[in-house]
Amino acid sequence: MPAFEIKVDQQQLDDAKRIFSGFPEIQNKVHYRALNKAMTGVRTDMTTASEKVLAVEDKKQIKDVITIKKASLNSPSANVKGTGKPIELSKYVAQQMSMGVMVKVLWGKPASLIKHAFLSRMKTGHRGVYWREKRETVKPFRPGVPYGKLPKKYRFPIKQLYGPSVADSLKRPGILDGVIDKSHDRLHDAYDNILSDEMRKF
Repeated sequence: MPAFEIKVDQQQLDDAKRIFSGFPEIQNKVHYRALNKAMTGVRTDMTTASEKVLAVEDKKQIKDVITIKKASLNSPSANVKGTGKPIELSKYVAQQMSMGVMVKVLWGKPASLIKHAFLSRMKTGHRGVYWREKRETVKPFRPGVPYGKLPKKYRFPIKQLYGPSVADSLKRPGILDGVIDKSHDRLHDAYDNILSDEMRKF
């Protein structure tokens, strides 16, 4: 899934640049500093918006995949994006039940039971929600025996299960409306503040 992006480029900044058009020697510097400051705030807003959607217990799973491509003197545009990599189900609110794993992936929505799935911690220390790919293979004997005590051919292979990505959450209708509106205010304020800082140096 492609990443979701919010961009602010040179064309969108033409009006703001007129504020300091009489100072060509600092124009580019103010431009990229204002962009980067505004994009840092947008990243925070996007993180908060995603956290309100995804029932992820470890917030780093959201924050760490919303990244900023900063502007510079040689690159006058910047963007903030949330990647489309799915998040492991074990990072959501997950609980082992007798018939499977109960998982809540969206705030405001009920948890769902994934029958026959199981929470397990690997030898590496990694904890995940897994599913045996050959569930169609019925236990040939002693139905009450746990899968963990059956021969290897009945226990493997297994695959890890995943839930929605940060990009999925940000593409939900209305989620980013406030973020986009606020981004324009952030950019305007950043220009005003940084321009004032530069002017005080004269």
